[in-house]
Amino acid sequence: MEDVMNKSKLLQQLMNTFEEKASATNKSFKRAQKDAIEAPGRMESRYDSTKQESSYLADSYNRRSFEIDQAIKALESLPESTLQDTNVIEIGSVVRLKESGQTEDEWYIILPVGGGETLNDNSTEIFVISPHSPLADCLLEKRKGDSIKLSLDRNSRQLEILEVL
Repeated sequence: MEDVMNKSKLLQQLMNTFEEKASATNKSFKRAQKDAIEAPGRMESRYDSTKQESSYLADSYNRRSFEIDQAIKALESLPESTLQDTNVIEIGSVVRLKESGQTEDEWYIILPVGGGETLNDNSTEIFVISPHSPLADCLLEKRKGDSIKLSLDRNSRQLEILEVL
């Protein structure tokens, strides 16, 4: 996890995930669109709403496809500086955290898209978080060695920043 190459690999991994999702969504869109065209309309069956439901489904797949394309473009347009290691946590940083009282470290990468996805580097799971997530909000502008307190509802976690890449 020490060099720029690993961040590039993580970004490529996320791009591949989005491309797979785009392909599956496009196939689903075409299938739903075909179903909408071929379904009997209300003229043929008064109570059959298959045509309308298939049309709504196709529209949803089309919107999702657009969102995925936008995410891919956002990753492609990240500045090269995003891949460089820094001392201060910012968008593009890979961060290793340790929760007090826990034995396992947690790894995160802060990216403008892909929040909720999980990436892998060798055997290490790295969770993608959005800069707008509560955790990223606590982390941004912090440094290695800093501690943060993440409070969500009635739960709170004390986390130490072990590493910033």
